[in-house]
Amino acid sequence: MIQRLINSKNFVAFLLTAATGMALYFYMPFTDENPFLRLMAIRAPLVFQGVKWSYNLFLFSTPYIVYSILLSGLLHLCIESPPEDHGGALAALPRSAPAAGCFSRCRRGA
Repeated sequence: MIQRLINSKNFVAFLLTAATGMALYFYMPFTDENPFLRLMAIRAPLVFQGVKWSYNLFLFSTPYIVYSILLSGLLHLCIESPPEDHGGALAALPRSAPAAGCFSRCRRGA
């Protein structure tokens, strides 16, 4: 069951985004009554259309990002990770003989 939810996380986020985006689209529509936007529509109609389309696009894309992050975090918290395999103990290293006269080449006072 959980594996199916993991595989369909993007689809669930899409469905939630569609519902949220449609609610926002009708609850908070793009307003043309703003005097600044009216002036923009007269002087730069392409910029005004770009702002209007961007507003409508962000009504849907922002909830998708939020739902995707929330579902990823939820699935990360709900799923137990498999126990880590720490491996076995390290093999003992062979002891080397002490180096006799290792420092014998050092002359004092030279």
